[in-house]
Amino acid sequence: MQFLITRRFLALLMLMIAAPCYSAQSQSLPVALVYFGPGVCSGCPQSLAKVIKKSGYEVRRVNAGGISKESLKDVKIFAIPGGDDVRELMDALQSGESAAIREFVAKGGNYLGVCLGAYVASRSELGLFNGEIRAHSKTIEARMENVSWLGKPRWVYFQDGPEFKTDDADKSDVWSVYRTGETAALIQSYKLGHIGLVGPHLESDQSWLDDDNLSDMDGDDSNLLVEFIKAISK
Repeated sequence: MQFLITRRFLALLMLMIAAPCYSAQSQSLPVALVYFGPGVCSGCPQSLAKVIKKSGYEVRRVNAGGISKESLKDVKIFAIPGGDDVRELMDALQSGESAAIREFVAKGGNYLGVCLGAYVASRSELGLFNGEIRAHSKTIEARMENVSWLGKPRWVYFQDGPEFKTDDADKSDVWSVYRTGETAALIQSYKLGHIGLVGPHLESDQSWLDDDNLSDMDGDDSNLLVEFIKAISK
């Protein structure tokens, strides 16, 4: 009897010792760094951060002036959301910040660019994408756009987003095309890392639709972006 009690006590003691370690491991999440600086639109970084968190990441914020080799040290994915002005964003980045982003991806990191974040990935800006990035529409009004997402039709929120034409030398994993045939979302290798570029705003929530008097006929699109984010960082 005494032996049984001792054995149970020891088992309980071992469980109590192991519990904090198990808890710490279970709460350890990969880190995503999301840009919240000049150039992005109101609510855009918050909406993107929410979906990235839903994808299983710890989300940290960064502003222009805070992007460096050190701030990217433990990061798995760096993201720039939608916004209004490529030049405002690029001019806000301080000396060495663009190079830090390129080096981060080149050494195995991952980059996610949505709308404005996709535009600034171009070879003339951050230098992550060698193909052509151009506006898909001649108008900037928000609307629902019909795309093919992994071969299935989908209505998505769209406002002044880009389309992509890849360089023949670069292999791209195309996830979505506009109804006119141009690429709307893709994943591509950049040296040891990956870039994921998206034209439409899959991170948009009901508040976006309400503000623009729009309705999404096939429901919330954030799960599409979750799948895309997970694929970038495999």
